Amino acid sequence: MVKTEDTLTAAERWKQAFDRGRVIPPSRHTTLLAGEKHLSESRGFELSLSRVTAPHLPQEAPEGQDVSYQLRASLLDGLQQMFFGQTWKSSPQKLKNGKISFNQLLYFHTTLRIPEVLLVLELVELSQRADSSHQARGRGFTLLRLFGSTATPAASEGSHRLNLHHGSPRSLLQPCLKNTAQYDQVLRPVEGAHLDLTVKSHSALASALHLFPENVLLCGDDEVPGLVDSPSGGALLKPKLLPSLTVTLSDLSLSLRPSVESFENQLLQRVNADCLNTEEVHSDTVNTLKVGQCWFKETFLWRLTQLQVLAQVPLTLSPKMRSSDPYEYMGTHFVLNELYNRITEKQ
Repeated sequence: MVKTEDTLTAAERWKQAFDRGRVIPPSRHTTLLAGEKHLSESRGFELSLSRVTAPHLPQEAPEGQDVSYQLRASLLDGLQQMFFGQTWKSSPQKLKNGKISFNQLLYFHTTLRIPEVLLVLELVELSQRADSSHQARGRGFTLLRLFGSTATPAASEGSHRLNLHHGSPRSLLQPCLKNTAQYDQVLRPVEGAHLDLTVKSHSALASALHLFPENVLLCGDDEVPGLVDSPSGGALLKPKLLPSLTVTLSDLSLSLRPSVESFENQLLQRVNADCLNTEEVHSDTVNTLKVGQCWFKETFLWRLTQLQVLAQVPLTLSPKMRSSDPYEYMGTHFVLNELYNRITEKQ
């Protein structure tokens, strides 16, 4: 059997690696708040997602549709009302006898062990379209306050049965819910629907904390560079580090194209060629300069006598322009000012 990863091109593999590395950082205020409580050491935790009891869902899918369900987990800063880290998505599962079994272990580590950090889980219905893509529809969400005010490893450590609530997790970003202590009092629960999960500290993760970012939820099936793969998919349950190698770089050369020097030369050549090829100039002439993929459009009033003088003057950038920020001379006004100065010098 060929894995999906084996059929990907090199570009698709790089895109996947880039997407996995995209992490939303927590707010600076929350980071400072954790620092004030001397929470500088990151600690690992394990989340066991068992099953969702969902009597509100239809027991049979509509005719001709393939319906499955997915669980998504994110971290929320309740104080600043912003999600951070990265949203984890489970594999699609089927509904059987009013229950959806996930049986998934998640791992993460964080220094933000403060009451303002919440775990948000959303149940999503996936229905397949005609083009094989999936249409996602929220079917309820729940949340758990992970840490208490005493900075214990996990104030929520143990088994939990969390009620699902109507709506979307985006409702937690409403201004009226800021600094809310008891969300259960303001959110409307879905009757009979709940999620079973277990939270506990995972000290075995300490040796692998440097191999993946903080505040990122990972499952045992996720590839973590630097860890020995586990046949059972539990590489993070008992992490084993790969042997380390020492690499010495004797020389490193970077060539960024186009360079500043080549850009200046191309720009001046095109400006000079444009001026030399101008035969008739009107007061409303719009001079268009094309450099690489960039187009600059500016209107500048030139007299024919000035252009004749300009054509005889070699164009070079002044030292003042060379010392400017590399991106500033991308603006046409610098070029036009330089041309104007050359013109007035000859008059």
